[in-house]
Amino acid sequence: MGCCPTAREPPIGVLPDELKTYLEQFEAQNVPPILCRKILKAVMVEKVGLIDYIDQAVGSRVPVASPQGMVRKEWAVSWIQELKQLARRMGAERVEIIYIGDCDEYGAKIKAHEEGWFRSRGVAFDVWAVQPAQLRELNRKKGVARHELHADGYIVELGPKEFGRRLRKHLGLPERRGET
Repeated sequence: MGCCPTAREPPIGVLPDELKTYLEQFEAQNVPPILCRKILKAVMVEKVGLIDYIDQAVGSRVPVASPQGMVRKEWAVSWIQELKQLARRMGAERVEIIYIGDCDEYGAKIKAHEEGWFRSRGVAFDVWAVQPAQLRELNRKKGVARHELHADGYIVELGPKEFGRRLRKHLGLPERRGET
């Protein structure tokens, strides 16, 4: 008997209800991505704390990642390679990164740097939120004159459901049953 269970050897020490829970969670956490208009899209969010929310908003149907504040891009090199390999296997025409970050002076620098870096590696880069036009629209609706808005603040201002709806629409994701 080896160190890992095989099809003939049941897992040792796992109760049936634990196995059932594991299998349910495994299936829920391993949703294969889908193509959006023949493009493999992935979301990159500036704030690592938003990954779970963004993943939930897209129904785990596109890859979601964060640079976690890392200016250097070693983490992204392997991510890009994996996305390109996945795109080839899925028959995608290309890979596109949708970026969600802060609308402030530092955020603008990050966006410009990220955009150039990814494009130089053959990956389309779409800075989606938070854009100055989106901030102006919210300011007009709220009657305020802010010059900055962080991504998490933008989600709160729009409302999580509306943000998710707009993100799915931008990605070209089909709506799931029960979504509006």
